[in-house]
Amino acid sequence: MDSTPEQTAVIKSTARNLTVKAFAGAGKTSTLVGYAQARPTSRLLYVAFNKGIQMEAKRKFPRNVECRTTHSLAFGRFGKPLAHKFSNNLRPFDLMRHAGYDNARFARLVTDTLTSYMSSADETPNLSHVDLHLAGDQAPRIVDHASVVWKRMIDPMDPMSAVHDTYLKLWQLSRPELPYDTILFDEGQDANPVTTDVVLRQSCGKVFVGDPHQSIYGFRGAENAMESFKSDETLNLTHSFRFGQGVADCANLLLSELKGEIHPITGRGKYQTKFEIDQDLPCLTIARTNAYLFEEAAMAVLLGHDRIGYVGGVQGYKLEMILDAYRLWVGYSDIRDMFIRMFATFDAMKIYGEEADDKEVNMLVRVIESRGHDIPVLVERIRAIAESHDSKRGDPPIVTLSTAHKVKGLEFDQVRLGDDFTELVDGGALVETIDPEEVNVLYVAMTRAERAIQLNAQFREFAKLYDTIFRSSAQCEQPVMPKASQQNSPQSSLF
Repeated sequence: MDSTPEQTAVIKSTARNLTVKAFAGAGKTSTLVGYAQARPTSRLLYVAFNKGIQMEAKRKFPRNVECRTTHSLAFGRFGKPLAHKFSNNLRPFDLMRHAGYDNARFARLVTDTLTSYMSSADETPNLSHVDLHLAGDQAPRIVDHASVVWKRMIDPMDPMSAVHDTYLKLWQLSRPELPYDTILFDEGQDANPVTTDVVLRQSCGKVFVGDPHQSIYGFRGAENAMESFKSDETLNLTHSFRFGQGVADCANLLLSELKGEIHPITGRGKYQTKFEIDQDLPCLTIARTNAYLFEEAAMAVLLGHDRIGYVGGVQGYKLEMILDAYRLWVGYSDIRDMFIRMFATFDAMKIYGEEADDKEVNMLVRVIESRGHDIPVLVERIRAIAESHDSKRGDPPIVTLSTAHKVKGLEFDQVRLGDDFTELVDGGALVETIDPEEVNVLYVAMTRAERAIQLNAQFREFAKLYDTIFRSSAQCEQPVMPKASQQNSPQSSLF
């Protein structure tokens, strides 16, 4: 392969334990392929996040690399005995059916606790796996119930349903020894703790690859395994082949000022960055919340669009939750969503959103108050014209929607950022406390753009603090950079 000096350094590294910090679009897969090709007599394992990534990797890596998901490694010994009672998800209904639970809410708390436990590295269920906000003083009782249900899940003779994470957890608890010379552990910034535990216990060499700034699944219990991995050498891949320097400049400003990143990204994409969207060409809107995307879809319907693309399909965008919020607003009792059912009234949910600064709830409230009784008709119409963005049709829809969490690993010609990301500026000054994971979410969203990006209000206000102004041009837009003074000062430019 024709490698950059940074990629060559990774490929030729002699470190037994190596960390590779790869920014968005920096060619980490091709680098790992080169690493494997340089070691033809070694037996390597590439740990893939899911089946799709595994199959793609299998086509790219040489024969001395075994590309596997952790579930596939665990299935033979621990999955087969439970296969006859697999369920896609552990549901409250399973506990009500097989264990006699008569309270769906309590059953849900138990199943959520088990889900958290199965993704952890812990030996047994404990209070850290319980949603203490929802459980209150019932938390110890929930742990006890979770322990009992777990024992039933892993018993092949018991009718209690098992899920695929059940046998993965059993595999981790067995302390397996893997027969490889080196493990290539990709996406290390969002690792499942149960998988990380297995990998870190191995005596073979390890290469942890990932982008710490793309760690955005902490709310699901994911962890940045690169922090706990004690490597002999750390190398960086800073040249992005996805986007131009304009997007790179935006990412550099965000990461250097808010996260202290000292390694700047270089944009080496085939397009110069435009900061203006061509409205006649397909564009992806990336938002922080599903409620914001519902408003975008509603606008598309009202403007007469007959197709709306959804990354991953419309079923993952909580339209039913929006309907439940509407039902709460009008006073209906047939509410399915457990979270919405917590509130006695719509006003109670609104107050919670304001006090907890919950962006999803606040946006949901605004949508319901704005669209009112049009909600059911809009939901029906959106479902009728929605299609998956990766459908086989050759002509993509003009409007495609996604949350930042669903768009990881993807890239698009034109990207528009929604105005529902975390606030970075308040009253002309930098917000005092900004959640690093929310910064990561914005970074992931902006680095999907290959050619053009329409920045959101939050980032534009942030850029003004550093005297960075974005101009529009029909041909090409680039940040107008002032002559820099001192670095890391709100009055200076980092470019």
